[in-house]
Amino acid sequence: MKKTVFVAALMIAVISVTARGQGEAEKTTKPETTMSFFHHEESSENDGSEKEGDRIEELRDSYPDITVANGGYDNDMIFNAVCEAVEKHDAQLVVYRDTGDIIQDFWKFKAASNFQYFWLDGINAQNYTDYTVMTFNYLYDEAQTESMINEIDAVYRNYEYDLAGERDEWKVAEYLYNSFANEITYNNDGSNNIRNIYGALVEKKAVCAGYTAAFDYVMSRMGYDVGVAGNNDHIWNYMAWDSDDCFIDATWGDLNEYDQYGREYIDYSYFGMNSDELSVLEDHAITYAYISGRSYNQSDVTASDYTGSTNKNYCDIKSLNAGSYSYNLVEDIFRRQYLSGANSFVVKFNSQAEVETAAATLTGNDFATLNQMLSDLGIYGPYTYRVNTACKTFEINIMA
Repeated sequence: MKKTVFVAALMIAVISVTARGQGEAEKTTKPETTMSFFHHEESSENDGSEKEGDRIEELRDSYPDITVANGGYDNDMIFNAVCEAVEKHDAQLVVYRDTGDIIQDFWKFKAASNFQYFWLDGINAQNYTDYTVMTFNYLYDEAQTESMINEIDAVYRNYEYDLAGERDEWKVAEYLYNSFANEITYNNDGSNNIRNIYGALVEKKAVCAGYTAAFDYVMSRMGYDVGVAGNNDHIWNYMAWDSDDCFIDATWGDLNEYDQYGREYIDYSYFGMNSDELSVLEDHAITYAYISGRSYNQSDVTASDYTGSTNKNYCDIKSLNAGSYSYNLVEDIFRRQYLSGANSFVVKFNSQAEVETAAATLTGNDFATLNQMLSDLGIYGPYTYRVNTACKTFEINIMA
């Protein structure tokens, strides 16, 4: 599901609701095989005690055709062993583990690995007294995977070319947010790749897992600290800028709606959200998160683990925050966006009460105030509007 969208027209009031979503337990993935762009650490095997070493040799004798890895006492050791097995398209992996839990949550493994393994379709784990047999299901064989990685790499190189010389992480993230909105279509048709980076970057269709995986992949490959946060119904990206934690939801930013010239409308309410906004936003309760995807142990966190404020919000960076409602200030913010050639305008307020006051004032009396404001800017055609109380934004899309 997505957010509620209120629609009006200049001189005509029309109300409709647009829903588009995420709401499914999203499978997610990430890119990379024995090619060249992995992010995990090399596995370091812990020989352990003599007894432990003997037991591992016994397992190797019992499973002569399957790699046997020492899980040690640390999920990260298992995580690295699983990564290596998947990169080689191994059918199975035996992991000796004397104590503790073993990786069984496939989707959390995918998140922890930065979603790089798009060819991996699932992991089944059969537990025994002191070891686990993991069976891997793949969507594609090694030759297909290598060919698809090359296609993904070509898309990445195009982004890299467009961003040549750009060192501002915020501008790189903005570029991707806009690119994904313009290039990717939200599509939940059930096909293999809608939840991975191949679907998002190459096939140009995805659900939230695909958008998130692609954003994570490109940003992390460019060397930026990025991660993911999510729950059973939805997933989005986490960013840490100058000690400011914030969240970016490229899926919800992509409205898949267009003006008469075919230009996409983009909702910037979801670029740079802080944890306070996230905590009241529908479907955005955090039940797991991974930063940079290098450790399986980063899990089971909540929004309270992150800072409550950030200065990286789109409206703050672009000086589109009005604070409290003022006709002249809102008109000025809209004017600057209109003169820049934008087909949608957004203004942010300091509180939910302020945005509700602004919305009531602008749309009251049959939209008289908002119609007058747009007429003053030279805009006379139909438009739609959205009120986002969680993110404290008011937006309009110019339809003609």
